[in-house]
Amino acid sequence: MDIGRVEVLPVFSPELPLDEPGNAAGAVTLMVIPKFDAISPDAPVADPMFINAICDWLDSRRLMTTELFVRGPTYVPIWISVGINVVAGKSFAAVREAVEGHIRRFLAPSRTEDEALRFPQMPKGWPLRKAVVDIELMAEVSRVSGVASVSKLYLARGAEPQTANVQLRGLELPRIDGISVSPDQPVPLDEFRGKTAPPSGPPTSRVVPVPVIPEEC
Repeated sequence: MDIGRVEVLPVFSPELPLDEPGNAAGAVTLMVIPKFDAISPDAPVADPMFINAICDWLDSRRLMTTELFVRGPTYVPIWISVGINVVAGKSFAAVREAVEGHIRRFLAPSRTEDEALRFPQMPKGWPLRKAVVDIELMAEVSRVSGVASVSKLYLARGAEPQTANVQLRGLELPRIDGISVSPDQPVPLDEFRGKTAPPSGPPTSRVVPVPVIPEEC
C-alpha cells in the first residue's frame, strides 16, 4: 500500500459541525492520501479499499478509548488565471508550461522527495487550513525561470466570484480545476470557466419583416 501523505489530527472529529482541531475529546483523525491515482494524479483520492486497508492495520493498535477516524482530503476546486511577461528571447510557450507546472506543484496535496526539497516550507504538501492567496501565487510565478514580471492574477473557488484568497478548513485541500497563463493580462475568470456574462441594460427589441400574402379580391 503506497501512502503519499498522512496527517494526524488529535482531538478532532470530521463528523462534528465545528470542523477544526480541538473539537472532540478522545477522537483522533488521520487524513491520508495515496501516492498514486491514475484517474486523478494531481489530486489523489483515498478510495474505500485504501481507507479500509489502513483502518484494518490500525484497529488492533489503537487505544480502546480512542475514537479513530480515517479520511481522505476534501478537495476544493480552484481556478487560476495569470498574465505574465517573459524575458526577451524566451519562448512564451515554454515559460507558460513551466509556470503551470510550478503552480501545480506548489499547491499539490502531497510531494515526492525531490519536490519536498524544492518546497521545504511545506514538504508534505499544501498544509491543512492554509488559505490559497493570490499575492502568494504571484510571488511563486515570478520565481519561475523566464518570467520577467507578473501583470495580474485572478483566483476563484469553484464557480464563485474572483477573490483575493480561498479559505480552507478541516480536511480541505486545493484541487486545481483550471489554470490559464496568458501574455501580459490574464483571461477573465468567467471567460476562462466557459461562462458568458448576461447582457447589461434593458433588453432591446428588433423589428423583423414578415412577408404577408395579400387576400384575393
